[in-house]
Amino acid sequence: MTTGDTGSGNTAQNMNSLSGKTLRLNLDGTIPSDNPVPSSYVYSFGHRNSQGLCLGPNGLIYASEHGQNAEDELNILEMNGNYGWPSVEGMCNLASEQNYCMTNDVVSPIDSWSPCIAVNGIEYYNHPAIPEWQNSILMAVLGGLGAQYERLSVLHMSEDGTAVESEDQFFSEFNQRIRDICVNPYTGAVYVALNGSS
Repeated sequence: MTTGDTGSGNTAQNMNSLSGKTLRLNLDGTIPSDNPVPSSYVYSFGHRNSQGLCLGPNGLIYASEHGQNAEDELNILEMNGNYGWPSVEGMCNLASEQNYCMTNDVVSPIDSWSPCIAVNGIEYYNHPAIPEWQNSILMAVLGGLGAQYERLSVLHMSEDGTAVESEDQFFSEFNQRIRDICVNPYTGAVYVALNGSS
């Protein structure tokens, strides 16, 4: 499960706080014995506000994450990975970020969007019902309240699932914020949850 930084960015780097983290727990609420720190729920840290999680090929775990003012992200989660927030937003590409990234072994996103498009729910798609979408991540995009950017993004992945090769966009004509997405594992049907225009 994911937690936001609750508006206090420094908590994302504070290992005594559960804010700004990806947490890993057993179904009964206990801490898995093979977590990075056996007495902690924390699986990865340095997140601002992760929104969606999905499982991809070879056990890869993807997360979509809101940036603050720029650089929404798509990440591959790594055990004990530091994703840099609040010192880094998006890629480690600014001079002010690069030293921090090297010193703290920051994991860069595999894709980012600026200005922020308000990424949301994600699902991995690999069903033969829509052959063109196989080996893709389907991502709900809330967009802005001014009716811009809203869509379903289809992120076509590399064969090993570690890179985004291209993006197709659908349903922007709905003029509705797309909140979440679900795939029927039997039929390959795709369902979207719309936020409404307000």
